[in-house]
Amino acid sequence: MLTSFRPSRRLLLQLLGSAAVLPALGMQSFAQSAAPAGRILILSDLHSAYERSGYLLAALRAEVAAHAVPHLIVINGDVFESGNVVAARSGGIIDWAFLKAVADLAPTVLNIGNHEPDLTDDLSKVVAQAQKLGITVVSNIVDTRTGTAYAPATAKLALGDLPVQVTGIATAAVTTYPKAIRETLTIADPVAWATANLSSESANTGLNLVLSHAGVVAD
Repeated sequence: MLTSFRPSRRLLLQLLGSAAVLPALGMQSFAQSAAPAGRILILSDLHSAYERSGYLLAALRAEVAAHAVPHLIVINGDVFESGNVVAARSGGIIDWAFLKAVADLAPTVLNIGNHEPDLTDDLSKVVAQAQKLGITVVSNIVDTRTGTAYAPATAKLALGDLPVQVTGIATAAVTTYPKAIRETLTIADPVAWATANLSSESANTGLNLVLSHAGVVAD
């Protein structure tokens, strides 16, 4: 059974400005336990908003500290932004410091968005660096050069005793990715991919979480 946790939503929205943040979820186990199994904090579209990064990290720390249950932190794409001159010149050093702090706070999942390769010449470098920090990366984007996925489309985690299966879907609008790497990306139509891969037969017996960064119409 899912129950929404509302109090922090306004705070997080204020901190992120135009970035989209879903409310944290306080979840009860399927065994109908009186205590919640854990909470998931979902963020999206951070876009190297450095004027808010510290405040957002403080808010996440406060949320985790205030609730003595297991947490997952999920970022649904677009941590980076080439339009931020500081980010572009530093290779996103502040973004990577933020991601490390978040990953140290709770298990963290990143779904690849179209701005993830903004500050690099190879998307695989972003995936490798995130994984080095202990972040679970999910995506249905395939590397055209190798024919293999940049990261698994689905990852299995746990929120306390509750199994959680996370699936990442990317936008197929290739022109929204940096021009220099577009030829290295093979991305299925998100609706067709979801129809083929998100069947009830493959559903997890715990919580199934789909992270769609496919664009407003496809979402």
